[in-house]
Amino acid sequence: MASMTLKQEDYPAVADFMITSFERDLPDFSKYYKGMDEGFLTAFKASNAKLKNAPSGLVRKKKQTGVTTSLYTKLDETKKEVIFLNDYAQRAELDVTPLTQIVKQINTRNAEGVIKGLRDALPYYEEHKAEMIHMPEGFLTTIAGRVTEIETLNATQDSSMNEKKSGTSATRKQYDEVYGYISEVAKAGKLIYKGTPKADEYTISALLSRLHAAKKASETPVAE
Repeated sequence: MASMTLKQEDYPAVADFMITSFERDLPDFSKYYKGMDEGFLTAFKASNAKLKNAPSGLVRKKKQTGVTTSLYTKLDETKKEVIFLNDYAQRAELDVTPLTQIVKQINTRNAEGVIKGLRDALPYYEEHKAEMIHMPEGFLTTIAGRVTEIETLNATQDSSMNEKKSGTSATRKQYDEVYGYISEVAKAGKLIYKGTPKADEYTISALLSRLHAAKKASETPVAE
């Protein structure tokens, strides 16, 4: 589990600070911890680089939101057409119960229910289309096309949601991995350099103070 002390945006910078010190002090670490060698340093660097290049959660969220908006827009367009079909069917004294249920499914944004409802209902209205004398030519074909469009958007939405979940899980694991390296080096470094100024270079709170001071300095406007 990642530390509550560090914010996610702090991880790469804190890791960079620690990697710089660790690489310089590698002979001391290897003396006391034989597993903390060049291979460990390389793995630490690679893990932090991977975190820096992790896909943006905001990009995934925007993508999912866009697909969802398109799906809901398509459902609303379909609702208007289903309501007109309901009127044509009522005028022809046909059963409109399936259409009433489909409108309810649209209102609750149940795309799967809309798809199934229309696929089940359209053959009945196709069979009786001659009785719906006010219905425009090709109207049922248009609604049938909506079914395909909704199904495609719904599948894309599911894929986008799964991608977001998978990406979020993978990114969280990457944060945990980097923190594992940070905490391991910090614990060893504080023991090796206990009582010396170098210990601060392996103390997370001290590194955070250093990081925040650097940020503040970069944000301070230069006097003209």
